Amino acid sequence: MRKRTVCSGSENVASSDQKPVDLVEIVSPLLKPQFDQLEEIEDLNSTGSIILPYGIGIDTHSKFIQVCILIHQKSKIFRVEKDFQTMWPTLLSCKAFIEEVLTNNIPDYQKDSLHYCIESTSVYHYPVIHALGGEPHVVNPLLAGKTKRKTDVLDARTLAYQSLTNIWPKSFFPKPNLINIRCLVSERKRWMRLRVQSSNRINNILLRYGNTPFAKAGFGSYVRPIVEDLSAGRPVSTLTTSDIPIPHESRKVLQDLLISWDNADNKVSKITSEIKKCVKALRFYVGGEEISGSKLLDLITTVPGVGELSALIWLEEIYDIDRFPSSKACAAFCGCDPTLQVSAGKVTSYKGRGGNRTIYSVLLQCASALIQRRNEPFGQWGYRIYTTNKARGWKKACCAVARRLAVALYYVHKRREAFSYEKYNFYKAFKVPEIKIEDMKLGLFVETRLKRLGLTTSLEVVQAYVTDLPKEKGIGEKCLQTIKQWIQENNTGYGLAARSSAEKQRKSPLKIWDKPQAEPERAEKKLYTGF
Repeated sequence: MRKRTVCSGSENVASSDQKPVDLVEIVSPLLKPQFDQLEEIEDLNSTGSIILPYGIGIDTHSKFIQVCILIHQKSKIFRVEKDFQTMWPTLLSCKAFIEEVLTNNIPDYQKDSLHYCIESTSVYHYPVIHALGGEPHVVNPLLAGKTKRKTDVLDARTLAYQSLTNIWPKSFFPKPNLINIRCLVSERKRWMRLRVQSSNRINNILLRYGNTPFAKAGFGSYVRPIVEDLSAGRPVSTLTTSDIPIPHESRKVLQDLLISWDNADNKVSKITSEIKKCVKALRFYVGGEEISGSKLLDLITTVPGVGELSALIWLEEIYDIDRFPSSKACAAFCGCDPTLQVSAGKVTSYKGRGGNRTIYSVLLQCASALIQRRNEPFGQWGYRIYTTNKARGWKKACCAVARRLAVALYYVHKRREAFSYEKYNFYKAFKVPEIKIEDMKLGLFVETRLKRLGLTTSLEVVQAYVTDLPKEKGIGEKCLQTIKQWIQENNTGYGLAARSSAEKQRKSPLKIWDKPQAEPERAEKKLYTGF
């Protein structure tokens, strides 16, 4: 019988002579640092100076990583390249390989100061960073820059050159206890999606038989009993239910969906309590001082509109507030720093720059609630933006309030102090001289519009400007701009806070600035007639 042979490279191995595969023989060569001589690739006499003595680029994949090391010696760049599998022993051998190359070619190299650029490919870069340690510079592949020819070797070279020139700042890499909390947050999001899918499916089935309880309320105390009765075949007599009977098979599906919704809701509640417990057990270091997670959580919830769950998300995503040099950098990380397109000194358009989508969505929800209630200066300020911008006013207002919340959260976290409106001036009334509206010289057109609203003095005009004047009929952008210019020319500071939404009378546009002493008179008269 003729033996079959298998060709691999330049070796021919007989199938009958094959020996059992020994994993030790395969892995052991990978654990030994092996590399060739340094290859000179560039002369820097004409290209300028390099910031760092070496640069390391790592292109990450699920099964292997491509490593490129660039070393700067005497105005020249030398290169060493090697690929490693993503098994834990081979990742440790990669670290030994890098340290030996740097130790042999850089006299003052210190192992504790290892820095490298690595692509952020899902979570495939996590094992590499855990194995190498040091200071990782995690780079988005879209920002790293594309080469003309797309290969793993060229990507690693690009990252190594960026590491050599120190283009990217050091990245924050979470510790195991923080990774644990983030895993819980991701799992909570998954169960929330399943809960929404169950309720949407229940509504879909009810609508097919003419029932519309979800049109009146969400899946709560009103809808839940109706769904339970319909799924059990019991008669229901409400304005949102029809007399069309639901067959047994569809009712069975409704019962299964109710069980699924309850299971998802219980999971969300359980995971939320676990997240809260883990965050409170953390120790945060702010400005070199230690503070407990429980105390920091209480301070963050003092920010208007920020509840306990929003504070948990903030601490989980931000964690180390000292990594942001300013409140502007923190707001940009939260996605509250739009890119403006300016032409001839005017903003023509703007768009968001991404940022952390988790924090951004939480801030938008908090801002939306503040604007709807308008019981806080943040919400009143946002509502005024909403009323003065006809195009996308609600979106602009929510984004503006979200940025104020991000800055407020930054300072509360940074200073370890409760939130206060003391240093805010945006909601306070302006200090202007009290004169008649005719002496303000706003123009006949503007004066006529303001007098129709019952405004006679400059103080009333300014008070109206900072409250509900922009939404009044007949008050346009030119009128508001004229008043704004007069305030800027005559403003001498800030006075008392503007009246809140609860103090305004909204029944008639001509009475929203009535004198406040009218209310006690009506109350006294009512009390007298009652006797």
